[in-house]
This record gives sequence, C-alpha cells and structure tokens, in this order.
Amino acid sequence: MSTSSISTPVLQLCVPAIAGIEVVETIDKDGNPKTITKYRLLDKGRSLERLGRYLAMYQEPGDKTGEGLSALAGVMTKALEMKRKLLESVNAD
Repeated sequence: MSTSSISTPVLQLCVPAIAGIEVVETIDKDGNPKTITKYRLLDKGRSLERLGRYLAMYQEPGDKTGEGLSALAGVMTKALEMKRKLLESVNAD
C-alpha cells in the first residue's frame, strides 16, 4: 500500500501498523452515499512477545543468566544517550 493514497497525515504515520483496510459504501436513510472505512491494526502484544523471545528476555526453565534483560537495558541506555546527544546538537544550533 502506498502512503500517497491515504489522505490523513496521522494515518500516513500509522501505515506500518495497519494489517488491513475495509471500505464499505452504503446509502443513508436520506439517499446520500456514505463511505465507512474500517482499519484493522496489527496485534502489538504478539509482536512484543516475539521480540522478547528473540532478545531472550524470557528465562527458560533452568536458565539463571537473565542476559536478555541486561542486553535490552544496554540497548535502551545507548538509545537514550544518542537521543541526548542529538538534542544537544540541535539546541546548540
């Protein structure tokens, strides 16, 4: 789906999260055409669960390392540091 076919700017930002679109054209009681657009979003819970399993955030039985959470904390710390540096460079200009 191309974002140029979606008219609302907010929807253009949401395109990666849309799993499906259904357009229903009906006629209201006064005889005027009416278009209803339904958006089906991706299942965020399932995606987050898969991401957690990929990052080994869940401990398997007998696993005492907990490395997944440590790795995630390291990634988040680096991301926050990059954000701080970016904001500093923007504010310096």
